[in-house]
Amino acid sequence: MLINTVRDGKRREQMIKKLGIIIFLTAMLTASGSSAQLPKTINYQGILTDNGGTVVTDGSYNLTLRLYTVPTGGSHIWECTEAVTVTKGIFNAVLGKTCVLTPSFDDQYYLGISVEGGAELTPRTVLSAAAYSLNSMAVTGTNNIFPATGNVGIGITSPLEKLHVNGAINLGSSSARNAGTIQWDGMDFVGYDGSSWLSLTPSSNFLPSGISGQTLRHNGTIWTASDLLTNDETTIKIGSNTQDGLLELFENGITNPIASISKYSPGGGQYGGYLQLFDETGIEIASLKPDNDGEGGYFAVWSSTSTHGFRVNGDYANGNTRVSIFGNSKSAIFNMDNTDDNSVELPVNSISNSEILDEPGVASKNESFSTMLGDDFTVITSSSITVPASGYVLVLASGGIQIQHIPGATSTAIVGVSDNSYSLSGTQDIWVGCSAATNVSLLWMPVAAHGLYAASAGTHTYYYVGMRTSTSGEFFVNNAQLSLVYFPTSYGTVAPLIADNGRSSEESSTVSPGMTAADIASERFASIADNNARMERELAGMRKRMERLEREMDNNR
Repeated sequence: MLINTVRDGKRREQMIKKLGIIIFLTAMLTASGSSAQLPKTINYQGILTDNGGTVVTDGSYNLTLRLYTVPTGGSHIWECTEAVTVTKGIFNAVLGKTCVLTPSFDDQYYLGISVEGGAELTPRTVLSAAAYSLNSMAVTGTNNIFPATGNVGIGITSPLEKLHVNGAINLGSSSARNAGTIQWDGMDFVGYDGSSWLSLTPSSNFLPSGISGQTLRHNGTIWTASDLLTNDETTIKIGSNTQDGLLELFENGITNPIASISKYSPGGGQYGGYLQLFDETGIEIASLKPDNDGEGGYFAVWSSTSTHGFRVNGDYANGNTRVSIFGNSKSAIFNMDNTDDNSVELPVNSISNSEILDEPGVASKNESFSTMLGDDFTVITSSSITVPASGYVLVLASGGIQIQHIPGATSTAIVGVSDNSYSLSGTQDIWVGCSAATNVSLLWMPVAAHGLYAASAGTHTYYYVGMRTSTSGEFFVNNAQLSLVYFPTSYGTVAPLIADNGRSSEESSTVSPGMTAADIASERFASIADNNARMERELAGMRKRMERLEREMDNNR
């Protein structure tokens, strides 16, 4: 389209003052490109003359081009300064070549032009319809919209989906065989799945009738209502009171279930639910089920395909629980059916002093040299023990005493155990010696002493001490042994330190008579009775272990 633009005198005088030129303009506005790949450019041609109508000198001139949505005033929505080459007065400008055209061309636009930075020429040029071919990438109508991107609306210009049809759709018959094609075949709406036409109309029965809570399942032909899987909005049930239920959990890529919930019915009996867990090969690794007698629960974790590693029997016997932990060579059993110490069976040495605070313990010391007793208390040997908590320490001492005696004189000494190195309590002193009537000069005799002491947590030192109590004779203690034993608990009355009974050296120097025949017989009968009682206890223990093994074999069947 050609447009002749003649500027008024006032505008022409401004151009002469600023540029010394004026435009007598002939322009052609056309849109270039194709609808497939439509470039946003507009060709603009014109003739540049001076105020006398003579074309300007050939050369390059700067044109500033602006687009407006109003014919006068307002702010421009696009602007670009482009250098154009003028030959014999003719120039060609391409809007959008130097600066990208950003307007959407869905409204009326006006072109404003200024030369070499001068004032904008008036009036603005109205863009013709040719420029609006830029909007062919997206069609917007009164009722329809087909944008280049986004949602398509038919009968609506603000579609909410990729295709939004406000009104009815008429599907005709088609011979196309593309998967996903939908058509009306004259009798039914059908869809093509790539190999055949399938009806989109439900069967004449539609969905099957049912009752509250039933769910749908497909039997391979039609949908049916199921009573075995029900949902009442609060509870999902599998099975019924007339048919067993089964729930299995599978993992992707594994054929066998990794978990199963079913009924437990050994031997045809019905005892309740059965939960099983399996590894990826289908081997059972854990299970929870009712006990075989129908009372209590039974939980097991397998350590191999045939052996339990951990087992809990909720009703092992008489309503009592039994917990068993099995290893390759050791086991631990907690059996609440047994009493006292038999209720827990642990491997030997399974509990050490680092695992229990007040476990009994010992300390001991042996001296191989000879110690001569002086006229004041002499330490034969000593030993220390560190106890973890309050309790008792049993101090045991022994040794062989050599007496170098002077016949006709009395030779006496005392030995014993103490919690200090300078005294003995009255009941802890053991008297040894020879009377004046003893007609030997050298004697040997064993001596043992012990004492029980209350001890608080911490380290305690105990002493094996002695002293000569006569002015004649010499006493030597050989191979002294001092042992300390810690006990955390008493099971009766304990008097750790017995008061001094005030025995004299004469009283303790008397040699005790040997055992009589009656004493020996009495001790023998007591020993036989104790042995018989021990055998009865062992037999009772063996009977309980046999019963326990029989029950375990029944549970593993």
